[in-house]
Amino acid sequence: MDLLGKDPAFDIYGGNGNKIYARNTAMPASYIARSAEIHESFVAEGCEVEGTVNHSILSTGCTIGRGAEITDSVIMPNVVIENGAVVRSAIVAEGCRIKAGARRRLYPRRGAEDQRDRKGSCRLGGHGH
Repeated sequence: MDLLGKDPAFDIYGGNGNKIYARNTAMPASYIARSAEIHESFVAEGCEVEGTVNHSILSTGCTIGRGAEITDSVIMPNVVIENGAVVRSAIVAEGCRIKAGARRRLYPRRGAEDQRDRKGSCRLGGHGH
């Protein structure tokens, strides 16, 4: 999240002669619909965005439906967030599907305290979820 904003804390261009290497999945360019709103966020290749993304990271191949809202979250590869869903302060595991109209908030359901990290975020999906 420190990479987002006007003056990121980390030089993503590899300052001081150091190169930064990344895996290239060779996906097509992302599609950003006219209805989409994206603020201080990173959108990787192969995404389709129709909703609102605020201060978040979308990994490759994600789909964000019309009216969906993503805020302060990290969305791993190949996630589908359907129309009208709201995701806040979460890490959504690879390949998950958040159903239309769903609400995923800062703290998960009661009894899932082990899913919270020290900053109050929760992870959604993954093994056993």
